Amino acid sequence: MGGTAVLGKDYALAAGVLSFEPGETTKTLVVDIKNHGIYNDDKTIELALKDPTNAVLGGTTIYSYSIINTNPAPEVVFTSINQTLSKDRRNAVITIRLSGYPARTYQCPLP
Repeated sequence: MGGTAVLGKDYALAAGVLSFEPGETTKTLVVDIKNHGIYNDDKTIELALKDPTNAVLGGTTIYSYSIINTNPAPEVVFTSINQTLSKDRRNAVITIRLSGYPARTYQCPLP
C-alpha cells in the first residue's frame, strides 16, 4: 500500500487475504475514509495486488483512490474592524483569530 494518506489516521482498511471461492469472480473492499472535520491537503490511497496463489497478476494491479478535502480552509480575521485609543496609551492590542482547528502552521504576512 502507498499514497499520501496514512492507514489508521486518514482511512481504515481491514488487513487480511482476499480469497475467491470456486464460482466467485468479483470481490469488494470497503475503505473507511476518516473525516476529521479539519482542513487538510487532498490525499491518495494506493493499493496493489501481489503474489497471488493459483492465479497470475493481470494488467491492472495498482488502484489509486483520491481523498478530496471538503472541509473549508480556515479564515484569518481581525476580531473587530477598528479601535479608538487616547494619545496617552502607548500600545494598541489588536486580536486576530484563526477559524477552525489548525492542522498545520498558518502564516499571514504583516506590512
